[in-house]
Amino acid sequence: MMGIGLESDEAVGGKIIDEHQRWRVLHRPEDDAASVAQQRIALPFRLQNSPGRPQERVVVERVAVGTERARDDAAALLWHVMRLPWPAPANVHRRRVPAAAQAALELLLRRRIRERMPVVYLTQRCWFAGLAMHVDQRVLIPRSPIAELIERRFEPWIERARVRRILDLGTGSGCIAIACARAFPRARVDAADISGEALAVARINIRRHRLSARVRALQSDHFAGLGGAGYDSIVSNP
Repeated sequence: MMGIGLESDEAVGGKIIDEHQRWRVLHRPEDDAASVAQQRIALPFRLQNSPGRPQERVVVERVAVGTERARDDAAALLWHVMRLPWPAPANVHRRRVPAAAQAALELLLRRRIRERMPVVYLTQRCWFAGLAMHVDQRVLIPRSPIAELIERRFEPWIERARVRRILDLGTGSGCIAIACARAFPRARVDAADISGEALAVARINIRRHRLSARVRALQSDHFAGLGGAGYDSIVSNP
């Protein structure tokens, strides 16, 4: 299992927080950033340092063969603690990272390593079909090629104008139901799940996307709790 660790300011080397990890984050002087070896990846954010200390950048250094996703994890956590928009304008990359954000980043990185918790659960945010979703441990992390089908409005298999009722069966976070409601603005969508905890998350997302008038979360074991309703389209990612 690959991970990310934190390293204190050292000219060269130093210890890794968790000796079983193969990644570490270094704080290196900016003057050295250009000479960082190819296996190191400089994140384009400046750190706010105490007076008299050299300007630094955060550098993710791969110290053994591992997943390239470590860079994505580090960047996503940094983006989260800085509360940056996505996509972000180019000038955002030159913003300083204040001490409070550095401390928050370190805490999240430690949890990512020690608890093996996915970044999405740490940030409680992910994207599905271009839409931001709240996600926590009550639901699975959305990873579905159905998003691409929804964005294409299921063409050429469905006539968009004829879709008025949609069922998302096993909705989890509600991401499919919400994406369908956005793709089919004249349709009403039922988001069904047997799990009350999952439906609580789905309702959070429904409210955040202001779709309560067209999307409803229903507790149902498959079709049992749907009262015999009929649908033009049934979507499921079981």
